Amino acid sequence: MILTYKRFINKDFQQEYKNNFIKDFIGTRNHFFCFSVREGIYSIITLLKLTGSDIVLMPAFCPQGLNMPFKNKRIKIITYKCNQFLEPDIKDITTLIKEFKPKVFILIHYFGVDYADDSLLKILRHNKIILIEDCVHGFMSTYENGEYLGSKGDISFYSFSKVLPVPDGALFILNNYDVSSNINISKKNFYNQIAFVLHLLYLKLKRVTINYNSQYLNIFEKLIYFFYYKFLCYNKSTTSISKYSNERLAFFNYQKIRNARIDNLKFYHNILGSSFINHKINKNSVLTGYPIISTNKKKIWGFLNKNNVEVLSYNKYWFFPEYFEKEKFKEEYFIYNNHFCLPLNENIKPDQINKIIDLLIKFNN
Repeated sequence: MILTYKRFINKDFQQEYKNNFIKDFIGTRNHFFCFSVREGIYSIITLLKLTGSDIVLMPAFCPQGLNMPFKNKRIKIITYKCNQFLEPDIKDITTLIKEFKPKVFILIHYFGVDYADDSLLKILRHNKIILIEDCVHGFMSTYENGEYLGSKGDISFYSFSKVLPVPDGALFILNNYDVSSNINISKKNFYNQIAFVLHLLYLKLKRVTINYNSQYLNIFEKLIYFFYYKFLCYNKSTTSISKYSNERLAFFNYQKIRNARIDNLKFYHNILGSSFINHKINKNSVLTGYPIISTNKKKIWGFLNKNNVEVLSYNKYWFFPEYFEKEKFKEEYFIYNNHFCLPLNENIKPDQINKIIDLLIKFNN
């Protein structure tokens, strides 16, 4: 059996009747649903009335889907440094704010690991800078105090397709803005219809590759995902979430999914904690994978894949431009090249995690 990320949700984590988890998650906050985060960013740019004269502060290591809409709209991006735990470098940020007077600050909760230092929030509030929180990999996570990840910013966004087996779907929460008169959600166009079909095919293919580690199927799977992102790049309008995904989202048993992922995270952390990408962990974190650092990444990756364990790395679809000064952003660049994530989704059982850990021990010996 392949231990993987994009596994279907089995019947243990579905329920017969619709649930209100997403409705409760949103509460009374302004929000909108759309096809993808990339598309939603274009609407946020319009909502905030950003122009070429405005500046956005963004970390150097970021997903292409976050970076590209701002670049396509010719909005200037200034990159700030992070430390060895991918936490914002407050000193560098303070300097950049004084020099460039940015209008927007983007905070990424890497791998779904929450960043909860209120000192950054105070600096941004003092300088009247809009805070956008990227919570793409942390849907269902909460801070230590029980508040949902993304509740501190002016705007936060989440991707359903990154954490659940649906081909599309994103949620934007707007804490300080009115949605109704500023967000225009259109019907799906040619590009995201193709992207939808490709991603759905990708998910269906994962069902097949659960028990058959076929080299040809894996290559086909990669081609599907490659073209999925290519088609998605062309769409610069905000379109609606598909009926297919919208219906499926209503029947997931989110509490069981959340509890299973939290338990798996704890199981990993009790044994591999010293290799974890961050120096601390929130007991309420719901991650998409267990991120660790190793300078022997390529060999470990190959070894685990040969033993039917799928390993994920964000540098496949994330961004670290060649023109960035690698010496200035050395912490991010090191993590970019040396991190990988182990699967911990709700279908992974403790004995399977033990198998993964045994493989790592075998490799190191």
